[in-house]
Amino acid sequence: SPCPLVNALANHGILAKKDLTATAITKAAMTVGADFAISSIFGVGAEALTSNTTRGLTPVVLDLVQLGKHNGIEHDASLTRSDAVIGDSFHLNKTLYAQFKSFSSDPAKKYMSFDDVGEYRLAREADSRARNPNFKFGLQQQFLAYAESSLLLLFLADPSDKEKRIRLDWADVLFLEERLPFELGW
Repeated sequence: SPCPLVNALANHGILAKKDLTATAITKAAMTVGADFAISSIFGVGAEALTSNTTRGLTPVVLDLVQLGKHNGIEHDASLTRSDAVIGDSFHLNKTLYAQFKSFSSDPAKKYMSFDDVGEYRLAREADSRARNPNFKFGLQQQFLAYAESSLLLLFLADPSDKEKRIRLDWADVLFLEERLPFELGW
């Protein structure tokens, strides 16, 4: 999928790679510490945004590839994926990831703050708007973009850090290896 957290959950066996339902995605997010409300939005949103079927009594079943549907979960101005019209919107763009980390205001470059992530989010929007002739960033895309930033802050915040900043070594494991950074004390 275009979401490194979803891929990490699947790579650890917390989430299946196919036959996904909103319930399965919700439970997987809760397994790694998201509360029910956030997890439900994550699960139901994935189902609703990627499905071309009408929701009925039978749950919509998805796989990780379907989560890459443009303007479903995947959207323009992603933090670490290229816009679909410009390049590969499915896999990590290492240049964008390096830019993300460069926004760290921490002198030691070990952490990123809430403000750092917010500034990078705005920079990605400006860059996509300037380079993508088909740039689309309506309410749905904005919601997803800010939700992905919030999820990063939730999942990678160091509880021992008084500012609850993102640990960049944890981010490296999530983005570069698509794993959860258990061995680093996460």
